[in-house]
Amino acid sequence: MGDYDNISFPVTFVQDNGAKLREVLDTGYANLFLISERLKNILNQYKISGWLDFEVELFSKKGEIIPKCYGFSVIGRSGRLNFEKSDLVEKILVPGGIPAIYYKGLFPEMKEWDRSDIFMPKGTRFIIVTEKVKEIFMKKKITNTYFQTISEVEILDLIANDIQKYS
Repeated sequence: MGDYDNISFPVTFVQDNGAKLREVLDTGYANLFLISERLKNILNQYKISGWLDFEVELFSKKGEIIPKCYGFSVIGRSGRLNFEKSDLVEKILVPGGIPAIYYKGLFPEMKEWDRSDIFMPKGTRFIIVTEKVKEIFMKKKITNTYFQTISEVEILDLIANDIQKYS
């Protein structure tokens, strides 16, 4: 999230699964990703805003250093999510199960958006990117990424209530 207080660098990681490294690596921690040097260069080349990188050491399963990986922090921000604009959807996830209510659509308060290409709404860990970022990632075939239109994102009502309460 861009706050590096009380962190010693380089941050050390060990590869624990997968045979092939990708452009974006999930560390197993919420919103803590590693990126390849290629992706870092692409983000810089296209002047993508809203992120910072930091020094990491990544070791293979065999204990060998894997060079040219960087930590990735999202520092872009928008206002909190406005669930009043979302549609309510009822779903039964298993036959005979209890219906659950979902909010469909993420609508950040854009008056507070800092205009970054990569950002997180206040009080959440959701990473939102502009169409520009999505198009660049698709064009450059960035691996291990997934894009979903924010109007199609569904959030369980209990989680949405917590987001509203704490943001």
